[in-house]
Amino acid sequence: MKIVLLKDVPGLGVKDEAYEVKDGYARNFLLPRGAALVATKALLEKLQGKKKRNEARIKKEADEFRALAKKLEGVTFTLKADSGESGKLFGSVTNQDIAEAIKQGSGVEVDKRNILLEDPIKVVGETEVQVKLFRDIEAKVKIKVIPAS
Repeated sequence: MKIVLLKDVPGLGVKDEAYEVKDGYARNFLLPRGAALVATKALLEKLQGKKKRNEARIKKEADEFRALAKKLEGVTFTLKADSGESGKLFGSVTNQDIAEAIKQGSGVEVDKRNILLEDPIKVVGETEVQVKLFRDIEAKVKIKVIPAS
């Protein structure tokens, strides 16, 4: 039976996609739970129109994020942190600290989960950090940690 998913179903697929499933799975599980509808010609045509609109929107967003990535690429953001004589920080610089520095320095709001930092920064100096902006669009920014005093 051909169905269109109304929400993501683990192990099967994603919302607004058409799939071929066994009749029993559709009748006894997907349809009663409101997770899918039987794929009719009208529904499939509506789905195609929705896909085209979404693709256009995603393309526009991707272009905007590419421009933003060029703006951020290679920019250095400075953070102050308490450190000892040897340059070792008393705490560490985390993704949250970096997100706040980017927001203050450029006005761009970045989610801390999109900052790809392997380990927190624990020493004074400069570090290059990947920032994921949108799907496969990333920018490399430099984080310069200086002593607070």
